[in-house]
Amino acid sequence: MRALPRARRAFFGALLVAGLVGGGATVGACDTFDTAPAADGGVGAGDAATLLDAGGPDAAGPTPDGGDAGPPYKPCSNGTRVFVTSKTYPATFNLLKTDAKLEADRVCTDLAGKAGLLRPYRAWLATGMQTGGPRAELPNGSGSFVSTNCSVVFAQQRSDFETGLQAPIDRMENGMPIETLGAPGDVHTVWTGAVADGTSTGANCGDWKVGAGQDPTTGDLKQTGPAWTNGGGGTCMSTGRFYCFEIPP
Repeated sequence: MRALPRARRAFFGALLVAGLVGGGATVGACDTFDTAPAADGGVGAGDAATLLDAGGPDAAGPTPDGGDAGPPYKPCSNGTRVFVTSKTYPATFNLLKTDAKLEADRVCTDLAGKAGLLRPYRAWLATGMQTGGPRAELPNGSGSFVSTNCSVVFAQQRSDFETGLQAPIDRMENGMPIETLGAPGDVHTVWTGAVADGTSTGANCGDWKVGAGQDPTTGDLKQTGPAWTNGGGGTCMSTGRFYCFEIPP
């Protein structure tokens, strides 16, 4: 049999990669919960072929991953996004840095970016004996505070962070509940250094650098009362998460 010309072989090869010849195309869900990370590069990465996920539009996904047919990232119409980090960090996360708040903000923004949330985020974290604390940084006039997939309302307004949350902030940057992590999901400690009105307690492991001394003020991500920020466990030698707040334009 005469061999196919090189151009035609390349064309059919591309179809095989896309799943259009010799089998069905891989159908992805919304980008944040991509069901085929090995096949197409995963969340936030470019797909192996632009048609690979074409059968599975993003729906509510925050951003395309290079091959999905869904809409790009857009703000939640019902409020400002908030999440608790999927990763844990030592209480001494600021050991080699000069500004603990900037370091925590960087962690929040980096994790958000990897989940396709293309905006800066700030951590609910107090340092030193700062008054006003993280609550003073929450965006004004933002309405409700919601999960990253816009489905869960944690607070209707800024004052709710002091008087009581509507739901615990236990959803991660990808919109999923913390329980989906499995083994590390039982770490409910969140580094805060602040009480519910955002005021620093001064209990912060030497500005998050010293692995000894007085236990820091921490939150419990499963609480809705003041303990969400001032009722967790943890010591200066343990690990915890951060609460992260989207900063609207």
